[in-house]
Amino acid sequence: MAVLILALPGTPAWEAALDCLAQQSVPPAEIIYAVQDAEGAAGLLPASLSASSTARWAVIPDTELLGARLALLCNEVTSPLVAVLDTPDRWAPGYLQAAQDRFQEADAESLAAVAIPASVIGDACIARGELHLEEALRGPGDNSLGFVYRREALERVGGWDPNLGTAAPWDLQLRLLIEWRIGLLAPKLAWREGVAGWTQAHDAAASRSRLLRRALRRAPELIGLLVLQPQSQPYPMAQTADRPG
Repeated sequence: MAVLILALPGTPAWEAALDCLAQQSVPPAEIIYAVQDAEGAAGLLPASLSASSTARWAVIPDTELLGARLALLCNEVTSPLVAVLDTPDRWAPGYLQAAQDRFQEADAESLAAVAIPASVIGDACIARGELHLEEALRGPGDNSLGFVYRREALERVGGWDPNLGTAAPWDLQLRLLIEWRIGLLAPKLAWREGVAGWTQAHDAAASRSRLLRRALRRAPELIGLLVLQPQSQPYPMAQTADRPG
């Protein structure tokens, strides 16, 4: 498995994200750190990671769009599974193991990705489920986090759109769900602390109409689902899932 880390060096959030990775029970085969300024950043690496021959840096211009950044990084790895770790996200020590195990189950052939639900409605508590296209169509809300993608699926749908900013992850969700499935694992395995992550949908709402029109061109049968989506709220209000501890 490869892990792409999107983080700003020199911040507590950056160090916490790296610590989560160092504690994983299954060490990644490849690690790429995407930083805007690599000078002095190597000193922030936990010893267990800085000594790894699989870890390397990728210096990203601050003017580069998120879609282009993710597409570039993904092209540099060879592992069949690709995980994306954003600055505010935290992974429990067994997360990568659980994701890897899910891709090895009997029904996993059509899974494009696995993730963690960022919120649950009411008192719902799932052990495992799926992100459905109807939910993703509601809008570019942060419905899931901690994505681990099947590289084959990314290649088949074209990966992240290099011309998109923070709407790129949502656009990719739609294209994956038209042809594949996205599995959800237990919320206790990952959670989000704070904001300011590069993959959070700060301005994605501005691209909603354009991306939905593109999804319709790809799959015209989605028009019925779109008509049924609520118009007053781009994504339903939900109760944040409790994190462990």
